[in-house]
Amino acid sequence: MFAKSQDKTNQDSDGGGAPRLRSKLIASSLLVLALTAAASVLIITLWGEKEADDSLELKSIIPDWRELPVDDTGLPSGWNRNNPGMSLSVGEDADFNGSKVLSIKTDRSTYAYQVDTGMVEVKRDTVYILVAKLALDEGAIGVGILDEQGNWIANRNLSRQERGLMKVYLPFDSGANSKVSAVFYNNLAEPGLSRFRIGPVGIFPVRGYDIAGAEASLAGFGDPQPLPGDSNSILPDWRRQSVSDGLPVGWSKSVPDVVLSVIENDRNFAGQKSLAVTTSLSTYSYQLSTPSISVSRRQAYVLFVELFLENGAVGVGVLDERGEWMRNKPLTADDAGMNRILLPFNSKENSSVTVVFYNNQPKEAISQFRLGAVELVPVTLDNVRQTIAHYLSGARARKRNLLLGGDFKGFAGEQFPPGWYPHYPKARLSLEKTDGTGEPPVLKVEGLSTMSKEPLLAADPIRVEPGRRYIFSCNVKTVSGEAIFRFRDFQENIDLIEKTAPVSSESFIRVELLLTIPEDIYGIKLAILASSVDERPPLFFLNSARVEAVDD
Repeated sequence: MFAKSQDKTNQDSDGGGAPRLRSKLIASSLLVLALTAAASVLIITLWGEKEADDSLELKSIIPDWRELPVDDTGLPSGWNRNNPGMSLSVGEDADFNGSKVLSIKTDRSTYAYQVDTGMVEVKRDTVYILVAKLALDEGAIGVGILDEQGNWIANRNLSRQERGLMKVYLPFDSGANSKVSAVFYNNLAEPGLSRFRIGPVGIFPVRGYDIAGAEASLAGFGDPQPLPGDSNSILPDWRRQSVSDGLPVGWSKSVPDVVLSVIENDRNFAGQKSLAVTTSLSTYSYQLSTPSISVSRRQAYVLFVELFLENGAVGVGVLDERGEWMRNKPLTADDAGMNRILLPFNSKENSSVTVVFYNNQPKEAISQFRLGAVELVPVTLDNVRQTIAHYLSGARARKRNLLLGGDFKGFAGEQFPPGWYPHYPKARLSLEKTDGTGEPPVLKVEGLSTMSKEPLLAADPIRVEPGRRYIFSCNVKTVSGEAIFRFRDFQENIDLIEKTAPVSSESFIRVELLLTIPEDIYGIKLAILASSVDERPPLFFLNSARVEAVDD
């Protein structure tokens, strides 16, 4: 049964005695990725419109019904008729570029299922997007995703005011389900007929195939803060608020023995303020929380946090108004250094949420970390469209240096250039003076002690496309030790390629790496490591680092 909806969003309206729908809207990062990744293929292959010529090879997990046999009643093979009182027919339609459509006249019902695609296998905890081209001719209808038990995962209501041709995008998370089904229904609040036409229907895996991969793709835009800035955040920027004993206005200590202090001009945060936190001696305990933040019900949000982990293990998450987890991100000792965290979530039925930081030690121990920006950004159709427009306007330009800050410009004293962050305090970095010839700056990387394959410098994530080839290049001059370049996936779970620069103390040598991106990888990270070969700390110089897509 369905509740009547008169809005034009992917949110459901409860009412009319209908059970509450479990609509699971995906955050802007997921919708943006779905649309940008799928738009060109879906537009061309599903709708025959020549709107893009740079398509990606995405494949629907359900077959195109227009290529399936139909029975005597016009029902495609594998689909199910949910209501004997409805009627359907198949024919070519000029509104759909002359391709087949499934024309449906519902029974005289309220909120009744009409047809569904049949169950299809999906990966658990994976994000998908249902894409359909529909025409509403009379009445009100809807389309949604059901889980294996017939419960709602997501749905989209179409009211009488939305008559005409439309393209529906419905992102959803499979959760614990291994099968789902797409269903079309009559959405009238009082018994009556609705008429509509179904064109192409597909269910596509979103970029990244899972939430982590989608976050990686989003972060890979090259901007460490790809979503709108703090002016769009509904959480005030603590760095612009008054602070008492290290505690920002409205924030709370979860335990009395957590130690807080403000660091001015923190080089780990490009010279901006940071909040230094030394946790209590504890295991898995909350340390610090933001004020309660008012949110809209069933609204998509993204939490953005800059967190520099000095030692130990910590985490950040979002609690609902009952204090239960909505999303959280644990960090271990392996995540030491700068972390730019994106946590998309849906507010569901909550009117407020809280961001909490916790000690993630499995045994009693102290952890230390620093906080920069902490932002909570609501997802609106406008900022989704803006991000899509920005992506389509330039993010795919070829022969562009995808490595933000690869020219090392902007380095001043202890302030790191945009796009880079250090594994402090293992190395001293400084910018060498140029000779005035206009050549790009030279970055001096000096280890502070002997070491064995220690990471000294890392770049912000780089957005990539699975199956595509990329080339990394950098001028290197090695005075002592070894300079090592290593690429991993965004989550740093998979080593992709690694190369040690040849020793050359007299002049620069151009180091190049060619890597082909594996399936399901949408973001990569570059780390520059060093090893000693004698008793001296490593010392080398870098100039003009680049990552470029290869034209196949």
